[in-house]
Amino acid sequence: MKKIIAIAALLALGVSVVAFKTDAFFTATGTACNVITSGSTQIEIKETDADGNPYPTEPIAILPGMSVGKTVTVRNTGTSAAWVRVAMETTAAGSKALDAQSVLLQTDTKHWTQQDGYYYYNTALAAGQETEPLLAQVTFSADMGNDYQGAVVNVSITGYAVQTANNGSTVFEAAGWPKG
Repeated sequence: MKKIIAIAALLALGVSVVAFKTDAFFTATGTACNVITSGSTQIEIKETDADGNPYPTEPIAILPGMSVGKTVTVRNTGTSAAWVRVAMETTAAGSKALDAQSVLLQTDTKHWTQQDGYYYYNTALAAGQETEPLLAQVTFSADMGNDYQGAVVNVSITGYAVQTANNGSTVFEAAGWPKG
């Protein structure tokens, strides 16, 4: 009788193992891999002359009362929409420093707003878009005298951009501007 109980126990154990292994054939495992990338905020400052050619890096000789075409735009080369602002600084070197009334910068006040020492583009700039020109020309006052001969004027442009997503509904509400 003990033999029969032992054989029955072994048979029950065998059936359990077979049932367990059979159950294992009905399970499955799956893996999903999701790639998420963040957008980028990048800009390029474009400077062209009156004919649309890249602005020359060599000094241009002009006389009092003359204007030089200098178009400045900002292009969004990133993948995300951006708020844009630009710092524009005019410096002079030579026999006599030029004052602000001697060099007139023709800026666009319809699409750009000057505030806190910066020019802010009034609308968000989508990826791949370019701003309306901030600057169209530079004019030297007709009142400049001989004291200004040989003066060199530099108009330096520095652009800044921050993301628009979750960052204010206007350029003036945006946070996170890089230090200028």
